[in-house]
Amino acid sequence: MTVTNSMLINLNKKYKFLLNNITNVIIETELDGTLTYVSPQVRDQFGYKPENVIGENFLEFIHTDDISIVKKALMDIIKFKKIFSVECRVKHKAGHYIPVSVQGNFVEVEYTLRLVGTLRDISEKKMAIKSHKNIERQLKTSEIKYRTIFEQIVDSIILIDSINGEIVDFNEQMHKTLGYTRDEFEKLRIPDFDLMENEEDYKTYLEKVVNIGSDSFETKYITKTGEIKDILVKVKAIEIEDKIFLHSIIRDITKERQVKKQTEEINTLKSELLKRTSHKLKTPLISIIGFTDLLLELHRDKFDTEIISILDEIKHGTERLEAIINKLLETSLLESGYMLLNPKKED
Repeated sequence: MTVTNSMLINLNKKYKFLLNNITNVIIETELDGTLTYVSPQVRDQFGYKPENVIGENFLEFIHTDDISIVKKALMDIIKFKKIFSVECRVKHKAGHYIPVSVQGNFVEVEYTLRLVGTLRDISEKKMAIKSHKNIERQLKTSEIKYRTIFEQIVDSIILIDSINGEIVDFNEQMHKTLGYTRDEFEKLRIPDFDLMENEEDYKTYLEKVVNIGSDSFETKYITKTGEIKDILVKVKAIEIEDKIFLHSIIRDITKERQVKKQTEEINTLKSELLKRTSHKLKTPLISIIGFTDLLLELHRDKFDTEIISILDEIKHGTERLEAIINKLLETSLLESGYMLLNPKKED
């Protein structure tokens, strides 16, 4: 008997130690929900004194929207003989609600069936879940935005594994630019269509971009039908899930290069025309100026004032025309790159 009392005393000590040192709130209710015991932790977590809530119905502290959930969980204990477990919101003395996890079971206390359970504040857990959902939603939104731009941009985009050089992603414009279907393009590597890359150079270049971070260059791609395209590539090393990829934006500049070439050819022809025309015009002008000077110098006394005036006008007009032709000649030489500098020493 003494041993039994001693064991009981020790057990009560352990029970009280547990009650006073756990962070969870322990409650005990009758079958109708009336609180018969509330641990001291209720003051810190919910602002109530234990003696002020004992005798109240537990359901009165539950958020209206959660009462049906709690009642169903209680019925499941009776029906399925399983541990009571539910998440709900419990009212704080200040008026706001705190999300809690409630776990419990029916036990016999002094020949009376009671519900004994624990209330654990899960506010941080809920905030973490909410934060995680927000992050997921933001990631999903960012992914949608990226994929929209990825697929609709007029430039080609390609993502390359920096380790093995495999193409891991590309947009629709990429395979269309080279005339391949998506399935066909998935099987290719960069050296398969880049005329300025072989496998050895390709590996070296991958290492280079990883080291320097980004690069921009022009190259030539060959399409499925054998057409050669001029290409501008802007590549940047990016990290995705602790792995380095090369994100490349590829622009077909074939038409730009063709227009530039045609413009250069036209400018060359124009310069040549101006140069030839200028020379051909200068020859008769020199003769006109020369003979006009000769007439004025040798035969001025034979001409009346009107004729002399006409001859002077012819001379000045041809001189002005010669100046214009010289300017055209200088312009053509400048555009063709053959303009010679004539440095002079000045005081």
